[in-house]
Amino acid sequence: MGEVVVRLFRRDGDRRRVDAEAFRDINLDWISRFFVVEEKDRATLDHPQEKILDPGGEILLACQDEQVIGCVALIVLGEGEFELAKMGVRPEAQGRGVGRNLIQAAIKMAQGRGAR
Repeated sequence: MGEVVVRLFRRDGDRRRVDAEAFRDINLDWISRFFVVEEKDRATLDHPQEKILDPGGEILLACQDEQVIGCVALIVLGEGEFELAKMGVRPEAQGRGVGRNLIQAAIKMAQGRGAR
């Protein structure tokens, strides 16, 4: 297996669609296993561009061999304030530090953007 790489959500054409589907599917799997998928979750997962990216947030994806295996969103709450949300790792990739890598990358990104 290849190296796990954390990258930003792609914002162009078909690549955006592939990333959006992976972001949605990973989160729906996690939420439905442990909680109930609410309308608020669906709105965010079905429209990540409008709900997360357009307001200034970011989505980071963990990829291995070109496959998305984990994700986390960095949501802008206000000036210098961010929420880490919508994080999940595919079950087959759990236990290998993927979540830890995602969180570290998200925190570093938030700090670089002036997070308090």
